[in-house]
Amino acid sequence: MRLYGIRKDGNSAEAWVEAKEGEQFSIKARRKAKIRAGEFSVHLSFGGQFVAGRICGPDDWPCNIGERYISTTEAQPLMFSKPKVTDDEVNCIRKPEEVARLGEIRIEVRKVESTQSCEERLYSTEDIGPQKAIYERAKKVGAVQLGVGPTISKPSQPPVLPIYDETFEKVTFTIHCTTHVGLQLLGHIPIPTQIEAPPISPKKRSREQDDIEVEQKRLRDELDRLDKRRRILDEADSSSSAVAQAGKSSISVKRERTVFDFSRGGTADAPFAIDDE
Repeated sequence: MRLYGIRKDGNSAEAWVEAKEGEQFSIKARRKAKIRAGEFSVHLSFGGQFVAGRICGPDDWPCNIGERYISTTEAQPLMFSKPKVTDDEVNCIRKPEEVARLGEIRIEVRKVESTQSCEERLYSTEDIGPQKAIYERAKKVGAVQLGVGPTISKPSQPPVLPIYDETFEKVTFTIHCTTHVGLQLLGHIPIPTQIEAPPISPKKRSREQDDIEVEQKRLRDELDRLDKRRRILDEADSSSSAVAQAGKSSISVKRERTVFDFSRGGTADAPFAIDDE
């Protein structure tokens, strides 16, 4: 991994690296040329949580740490992961320094005076990372979290107990992990003024054209279905209107005059003067 913004202060140093979620990584420690004799312990921690350690003799450099052991023959690869967030304002991580520490790798190198064999080695199987999630409003752009991947088989290593040389001042190297955007915001890499779209390969373009044609056919079929449904509804409306119009129509009746029957009496001037005899 490329280091950005390297700072040195006595026996301490720090730098920034680009982290990609889901990517495995390893830490490689090199010994300075002037340090030739003796054994040294390389101690690796994530956000203050111990992860792995190695004891290196003169012929064991560079020291490469890419996993943590959880048993004598089992280990888990080191990985970058996405930070867990929560909307719980109480049970969460809110302080900016604690959020930043989640993506912090610390390497400590100490001189070993002697080693002792031990019958049993203790292994940690606890989850890497904090017990609480980050409060969603406290999460910064570029924040990442450190973790481990699935368990793999590894050769057995004999357990030893180091006795440190207290006269040797330990060397500490801190690595701050952030995303590509995070490095840009920190000013370690330039922000492009114009983002150009990556060229599309012929195979990918062909797949996209096929997808477009499939979508066009689906839309045409949908339009045909809607047109057919509209015609059916229009015909139904026309039939209903015809029936309603027929119900509202009336039949006109012509009134004709009827000749009054004066056979039983009565006259035109007195039609109801009827002779009852």
